[in-house]
Amino acid sequence: GLQTSEDARFYALSHKFKPFSNEGKNLVVQFSVKHEQDIDCGGGYLKVFDCSLDQTEMHGESPYEIMFGPDICGPGTK
Repeated sequence: GLQTSEDARFYALSHKFKPFSNEGKNLVVQFSVKHEQDIDCGGGYLKVFDCSLDQTEMHGESPYEIMFGPDICGPGTK
């Protein structure tokens, strides 16, 4: 697993996949997040970027194709 070292920080990790085609097939992307402590507000998101993304220039506003993951703020979850 991956464990972050500081609370209330943004972290990014990226990996470039080899080209593939899922033409005529479903594409399934999944991951799990386990928060080791209670949090007031935060999340853990997975973003899938276009193959043209320069990973050295990646930032929070980089355009993405798919984004999902838990969003926790207050007593409920989204």
